[in-house]
Order: sequence, then structure tokens, then C-alpha cells
Amino acid sequence: MERQHQLKFCQICKNRKFDLQRGVVCGLTDDYATFDADCEDYNVDHDAYEKQKEKDDARRLAKEKELTGGLNAIGIRNGIAAGIIITSVGVLWLIIEIVVSGFPSWISAIISLFGIVTLVKGVKHYRSRESLATRGKNNDELLDF
Repeated sequence: MERQHQLKFCQICKNRKFDLQRGVVCGLTDDYATFDADCEDYNVDHDAYEKQKEKDDARRLAKEKELTGGLNAIGIRNGIAAGIIITSVGVLWLIIEIVVSGFPSWISAIISLFGIVTLVKGVKHYRSRESLATRGKNNDELLDF
């Protein structure tokens, strides 16, 4: 098992210890973790678990917000859909401006450009997730990306 995967367990274990030179080590053995699948001495530190969960949720929310241009607040979590919606709003704004005032303003262009950028980010995100899935990455890596 890779050290990165072991650290996911060790960082929320009551038996963890921090060494300035080596980082997180086992407090029982004063060495790096050696378990493959499960640690026999694993004891969940519920406070550390909750803090880690809050950090993970905040990180995931920030990525989602960046990907959707803020539309995740109303339940849209797909960057492609968010890009299409924002671009459509920009084009609709442009049409309304032309009908009402007779000429377009910069606002519709900025909204449309923001929508196109969000759409491109969504497509890139979709392709990279697809690439990870075809390379056989596990579900945690796909969900965290």
C-alpha cells in the first residue's frame, strides 16, 4: 500500500505521532505505517476525523464552485450544464438589450464570455475524469478530482 493511502488512516488515528523530520508516524512503533489493507491498532480520533471531513467538504465545494461558476449554490454541479446556462443567459441578455435599447452593451458580452469559459472548464473536467476512469483509478480519486 502506498504511503499516501496509509496517511489517510494515520492522520485520523489516536495512535498517530508527528515527527519533525519524518512527518506523521505511528505512536506505537515510532515508525512509518507498515499495514497493507487495515491496521490492527487503528483507533479513530473522532475530532480529527470531523476536522478532516470538514476540510475535504470545503475543498470539494470550492472545486465545485470554480467548475460551475457558482451555480452549484442552486444545485447545478455539472460544469458543462453550468456553461450552457450562463452562455444562454448572456445571449438572452444580448437579445433583450438589442430589442429594448437598440444596441448591445458590454454586460452581455462579459456574461457570454464567462459562460464559454465555464463550458470549456466543464469539458476539460469531464475529459480528465473520463481519462482517470479508463486508467482504472479508484472511486475516491475520481470523487476527489
